[in-house]
Amino acid sequence: MKLDGQVAIITGAGRGIGRAIALAYAREGARLALAARNEAELEETAAAVSELGGEAITVRTDVTSQIATERLARRVVEHFGRIDVLVNNAGISGPVGPLETNDIAEWVDTINVNLTGTFLVCRAVIPVMLQQRAGRIINLSGAGVANAWSNMSAYCSSKAAVVRMTEVLAQELDGKGITVNALGPGSVHTSMWERMTEQAAEAGAEFIHQLGQRVLSGGGASIDDCAELAVWLASGESGALTGRIISAAADDYHSLEPRITEIMEGDAYTLRVVKLENPLAQPEASKAASPDPVGDGISSPGADSQSPGNLLRLARIAYYEKGDDKACARYLWEATFRSIQQLAVQMGHPCEDRDQAEKFAWFLEYEHGTKVGYAQAKLAFGLTMLDHADERGLSQDPEFAWTLEEFPLAIREVTRIAQSLSAFAKSIQS
Repeated sequence: MKLDGQVAIITGAGRGIGRAIALAYAREGARLALAARNEAELEETAAAVSELGGEAITVRTDVTSQIATERLARRVVEHFGRIDVLVNNAGISGPVGPLETNDIAEWVDTINVNLTGTFLVCRAVIPVMLQQRAGRIINLSGAGVANAWSNMSAYCSSKAAVVRMTEVLAQELDGKGITVNALGPGSVHTSMWERMTEQAAEAGAEFIHQLGQRVLSGGGASIDDCAELAVWLASGESGALTGRIISAAADDYHSLEPRITEIMEGDAYTLRVVKLENPLAQPEASKAASPDPVGDGISSPGADSQSPGNLLRLARIAYYEKGDDKACARYLWEATFRSIQQLAVQMGHPCEDRDQAEKFAWFLEYEHGTKVGYAQAKLAFGLTMLDHADERGLSQDPEFAWTLEEFPLAIREVTRIAQSLSAFAKSIQS
């Protein structure tokens, strides 16, 4: 088990994402300290942990209180003797609507819970981890951090600040055996989204309301993916990764393990200002760079920003964070084409357009058989995606949306294509 015997504190553990993380940790053998304001909900989570054969204590905690957070840390040490993992999940959505109409007390309360609460729990727990010279801190980010959302000023501001605090804290704890990372859950169907959707309708916040309807109808991010990422960040699989924000919805984090050293040498997975002279803002310059490995969702220094991995990440962001179906479809088509094109160039075959890509795919099937059989079988899905979008009016009607099931399926299938072709490319290189 990935967390066997580890002691983990999870705030906001009474429901939603916090409960999902608690259950995932219990399955991996962690011993849990569950914290939240609602004692009845905590007991329900503890009972679910017990059914899995796990061990959990509950500590009713208001994360905005210094006294309460220090009592939480003290209680956990008294019971378990140590603290290995801290998950700062407690949070609220705050007021929805234009900033000038927001209730001041609600706005400030959002900052207090989401940001100050994270600070206070970290402040209480870090001394224990410093004594152990070991620990992993996971701070929940939130939708709207990388992409500003109108009518959500309190929530977006608090969560962006959490991400920056994560990075600062990682620098302060560098070399002391403690990692600090932010986890972006994506738009997961929880009671928070139910409230936000209702508030958005009342406030006339159209984008938030439409996205909320999608989330509540089954088109949101996966709560299980979020819990799995929390396990990864708490376990040895994430290695020395620290000071980064990783998205459960947008990032193929499992593929990052062999590249953690490279990631830590640059600014990947951090919040940075992109200036005009940055190569990421100059497509022509980036196209001349060496191609990025396929399907991992990040670009190495000097890598092609139009690589399949980067395009897949943009597709996930477009769908899960921006609600932009049209952009998602186009990114998926481009990712599929680029995957085929990179391999074709490597093998000395022309591949400048869609027809040549299809011909090359058939060549792979005929000449190399099952080595790329699965990718070839799924290729038509990606190559015809743009046509489907046009046929169904997507290019003419920005408000048009595919069924909720199609885009998550498309993202998974195109990701498999890219990864399969990348593996084949490496096999012929060797």
